[in-house]
Amino acid sequence: MNSQYRVALALAAVGGASIAWGIIELDSPPAIAMLLAAATLPIAIAFAVWGRIGGTFPTLAAIGGAIIGVPLTLLLGTLLYIGTLLSFAPLSGIVENLFEYLSLDPDLTGTLESEPVLLLIVALVLIAPLTEEFSKGVGGLLGSPTNRREAFLAGVAAGVGFAIVEDILYAAGGVWGGDPWPMVVLVRSLGAVVHPLATGVVMLGWWEWRENRDGWSLLQHFAVGAGIHAVWNGAIAVTIIAGFAFEFDAVGSSLPTLSLAYSAALGAIMSVGLWRLTSTVAESQPTTGIIDLTETRTLVVWIVLAASFMAPIAVLLLALPGST
Repeated sequence: MNSQYRVALALAAVGGASIAWGIIELDSPPAIAMLLAAATLPIAIAFAVWGRIGGTFPTLAAIGGAIIGVPLTLLLGTLLYIGTLLSFAPLSGIVENLFEYLSLDPDLTGTLESEPVLLLIVALVLIAPLTEEFSKGVGGLLGSPTNRREAFLAGVAAGVGFAIVEDILYAAGGVWGGDPWPMVVLVRSLGAVVHPLATGVVMLGWWEWRENRDGWSLLQHFAVGAGIHAVWNGAIAVTIIAGFAFEFDAVGSSLPTLSLAYSAALGAIMSVGLWRLTSTVAESQPTTGIIDLTETRTLVVWIVLAASFMAPIAVLLLALPGST
């Protein structure tokens, strides 16, 4: 076992213990537990991928993901969010008509039709994946990759740098902001793989464009990276919405356990996906399987991920008052 794997295992153990500590004391998680969970797991992922890819770690790409990716995301996200606000009235009407057509429970639709909730969903599932994957990709270019493997590792590093800053900010919110932020920190820690995986895919597309001027491949890879991000953020959206509907520290509620279990399962699936993709890149094999929906195994994976949305939706239906 090389040194990168040993460091990755040690950090993963610390991060896992921190998550367990936070879950045990979910009503008031210790600040150190949330900070350790937020910081150690992304770094563990970086070391594991680096150990498999080899070469020199692109430190500048990680720094770029943090110092370019985060502020650029805030800038672009703010502009898109303002645009969404300006066009929100017709969007709200479309959603309201859809809910009426489906004859869903009025208590549930009342919650989901509220403008703050709709804006939250739009921000997390649409705006955030698009702006973050673009911004992290820009940050990853600081790694100056000279081959495909370096491009992928630069994307992973940029995703890790971005994730550390973002997760620590969430952890700070958990320390000072109270509910529902402790749960959000724990959920995000379980999905630490999302940022490195998504941006690694995006940077593979960038490399294809650089080498072959293949704009279609770049678009496909970006769509897959943003799609992975959107799938994860959908789970986060449900967790936050349910968090405001119910207090997470209610002893009798099963919502925290269900949310964490779903997040852990989805995070595990994406971790396997990252490792398989890492091995594919390390062995210089083509990566078309991650985006070719005519390939049966890939199609099954995407169907499972899409169907997994039923889990948090079911949790939300059970949790909201009067929805059962």
